[in-house]
Amino acid sequence: MDNANMRHGILGADDLPVSEKIPTPEWSPIDEVYVRTVGADEHAKITAMADHDNALGEFGVLVMCNSNGVRIFADGDAEALGHKNPAALQRIADAGTKHNGMSQEERDKTAKNSQTTPGDDSSSSSPRS
Repeated sequence: MDNANMRHGILGADDLPVSEKIPTPEWSPIDEVYVRTVGADEHAKITAMADHDNALGEFGVLVMCNSNGVRIFADGDAEALGHKNPAALQRIADAGTKHNGMSQEERDKTAKNSQTTPGDDSSSSSPRS
């Protein structure tokens, strides 16, 4: 496959799935939302927001979506969302971190899987020019 077709295939891939329904009884009549997989650019934003005062609101605007994966909130809605029920936001954050492989358990699992065993030099090979 040539580079143009590879590029087109990668950029056209539907690789940002939506998770299961997250119950939000606090926001009746909106009894549920979904969380989405974030892109690499958004993942970097999330990593940087860990120490922000409104991390739950900021994370919520990035991951909350409808059943089709379309974001519900714009970035500018983070402050207003930060004033909403913290239990609902925490439930969404917990689901979003798990869905996106950002939980400590997922990070530990990834780190363990990326460790090489002594004498295994397969990770040290580099592509040839």
